[in-house]
Amino acid sequence: MSVRPRRRRRARRELPWAVVIEGLLQPTHLIIILAIALLVLGPKRLPEAGRGLGEAIRGFRSSFEDSDEKAQVRERSDED
Repeated sequence: MSVRPRRRRRARRELPWAVVIEGLLQPTHLIIILAIALLVLGPKRLPEAGRGLGEAIRGFRSSFEDSDEKAQVRERSDED
């Protein structure tokens, strides 16, 4: 009487986030998003929303740069 080896269950494969994000920002998708934003916000408020979004992104980047600079200063002071 021989013992049959157990079959392994296949692990469920999930897509990495990079692949999901890569397919998300195609030109046609961006055009549809802009058209919906135009319908929701209107032509008068759309530039204001874009300006606010740009300022938010700049602030986000500058906060990361500031935290990187602070981390470098801490590393230098720890070395001394």
